Amino acid sequence: AFLASGRSHDEQIRCIRETGNHAPTWLLRSALLSSIGLAPPKQSAENFVVFGCYVPFMAIPELQASIRLLQLAGIDYTYSPDKEVCCGAPIWEDTVELVDMKDERREEIQGKCKGFMETNNALGSQAQAINMIYTCHNCASLARRTFAEDDGHHLWIYDLLVDRLRDRTLEIEPATYGYYRGCHRHFPFISNLGWKTYREFLGNIKGLTLID
Repeated sequence: AFLASGRSHDEQIRCIRETGNHAPTWLLRSALLSSIGLAPPKQSAENFVVFGCYVPFMAIPELQASIRLLQLAGIDYTYSPDKEVCCGAPIWEDTVELVDMKDERREEIQGKCKGFMETNNALGSQAQAINMIYTCHNCASLARRTFAEDDGHHLWIYDLLVDRLRDRTLEIEPATYGYYRGCHRHFPFISNLGWKTYREFLGNIKGLTLID
């Protein structure tokens, strides 16, 4: 995978353990997060947001808009500015896609990724959060697999926004957009998210015309 940048699985795992991130540095990540209008973190909140390693670097406008929607919807949230760790999804995904990987190695890697997820989950527990909210769809998908017995409280940020906004009348200036159904059609790794629900929600916004 291109995110591995030539590193072995062990090198990627070591990077997460030593820095908390799969690749980007905390300094750059913190600088980007501070620029998108985040309120200071609270000691406790109903929802604990996990930003992930790459979303703050690769999807800044989308992240900024999502945070703004949380605020406009009056959604109570907090986060950790410096203790969140990578969920290990770039490595875990290889355990699904590399069919020739030995079972022992697959279990070892998935176990370490579960440990990373549990670290973030513990941060949410410390904040007395009911829900863990992930801005990264890979993090959300992996969390639902890792905590399958409690997957209803591990949400992609759009699950939360759709749930809170679905009964409101939303309207924009008339606009037409092409709708790309996404790579979830090809990668079973993220097939456990509510893709149909997201499309239906967008289709109910007045003024918005979608072309599939």
